[in-house]
Amino acid sequence: MMKNLEVLEEIKKQGKNLIGTKRDEFVKQNLLSDEFIEMMQKNKKPFELLMSYYQCAIMEIETKFRVLNQEYSLSYDQNPIEGIKTRVKSYESIMRKIRVKDIPVTLESIEENIRDIAGVRVICSHPADIYKLSEAFLRQDDITLLERKDYIANPKPNGYRSLHLIVQVPVFLSEGKLILPVEVQIRTIAMDSSEGLVRGEPVEDAGQVISRMSDLVMIRTFEQEMVECFAANSRVPIINGLTNEYHPCQILADVFTFIEQRGCIQGKTVAWVGDANNMCNTWLQAAEVLDFKVHVSTPPGYEIQPELVGKIDPARFKVFADPMDACRGADLVTTDVWTSMGYEAENEARKQAFADWCVDAEMMAAAKPDALFMHCLPAHRGEEVTADVIDGPQSVVWDEAENRMHVQKALMEYLLLGRLA
Repeated sequence: MMKNLEVLEEIKKQGKNLIGTKRDEFVKQNLLSDEFIEMMQKNKKPFELLMSYYQCAIMEIETKFRVLNQEYSLSYDQNPIEGIKTRVKSYESIMRKIRVKDIPVTLESIEENIRDIAGVRVICSHPADIYKLSEAFLRQDDITLLERKDYIANPKPNGYRSLHLIVQVPVFLSEGKLILPVEVQIRTIAMDSSEGLVRGEPVEDAGQVISRMSDLVMIRTFEQEMVECFAANSRVPIINGLTNEYHPCQILADVFTFIEQRGCIQGKTVAWVGDANNMCNTWLQAAEVLDFKVHVSTPPGYEIQPELVGKIDPARFKVFADPMDACRGADLVTTDVWTSMGYEAENEARKQAFADWCVDAEMMAAAKPDALFMHCLPAHRGEEVTADVIDGPQSVVWDEAENRMHVQKALMEYLLLGRLA
């Protein structure tokens, strides 16, 4: 009995200690919040000015990356940057940092101890672009590297991947300059778009888990690498619904539509007019498998990337500088929007570059008299195709759109049964 009372007293003691600790934490956090608000009220103008300087530092960094992207576009026919996101930390986020770091609530302390108030996130197409851009960026003589964390080479335990740089950049003002820190994160589209998945669960683990709960998985994402990674860890078939690099489901529908309208596609000629995007890449792969030819015409700077199409027999495709020549004698003329998903920042530049690559009645007249026109939709009439073509008698875009459903049903049937019923 006495032993039980002693145990009970010990439990009560531990309970009081725990309650006291929680109370202290609650008081500290709330007092800190009040202290922060008080500091803000007393230093409203200086704090707003400081935040504006951080915004200026962001502008300096963003400009540097946009200049690099422009250089690569003009000199190497490549746009390594898909997009740039920026932010200045909110008051709430700064307050959380103060709590975590347990630093004084003063402007001076904030400046000295918090180095990621200003943030720039650079989104690239491929992993190799990350290091190429970071090296070029860090070579600039007004950039000082303070800290580097490579979560691509060494992912976090939860699978998170990105290259983090803390740098200093000068901001030139009317009466001098300030040196301010900026956090720069450089990652691929897949790393960015899947951040929620990756932070909660690595793609490899998601492949293992989801494939145990389903018979088929379709993935529609940005980077091909994610689909391949998921598939490598899946117990069931994975369907590539679309990536930046390839769009096989759409090409299946397009080939089926041609067969439905004109018979066997073997030996025929497909004219691709416009961006050498995922559709173009997959048309070239289909030509290798199904024995037809592809005529490709793209504006300078938007050509086929050999590393994406693989080893395609040169007899299967031919490149034309003039889109009219590409269409000459073609059995099918096809195109896509000038600005695909993830490239919206380039929209205006692309409109200028692609102006002569609009499929019009003249191009269709250069093709065979019974040539078809296709577009994977959505379409922008007056840009990549004129209204009289897409709405004209040679267009089969509505059959093409409907056939996406029929082809997907056939694909699922084949993958589930190993045959077509």
